[in-house]
Amino acid sequence: VTVDGDRKATKTNEARSFPLTPRLQKLVRARRPEDFDPDASVFPSRRGKIINPRNFAKRAWKETLKKLKIDYRR
Repeated sequence: VTVDGDRKATKTNEARSFPLTPRLQKLVRARRPEDFDPDASVFPSRRGKIINPRNFAKRAWKETLKKLKIDYRR
């Protein structure tokens, strides 16, 4: 998914995956509704869309780090 929310193929046209720890698998599965859409975002915005990374960094991520007393890093 691009920054603009468009879905497109990877440069090499190969699917990418990454491993999840059992604890993280449990967390993600607990959030999954019974009638889930396999193409939908795992963590959508409040409106059900793809999260805008610029807006997320400004409005949520920096505030979360501040509350946890963790310095923001690019």
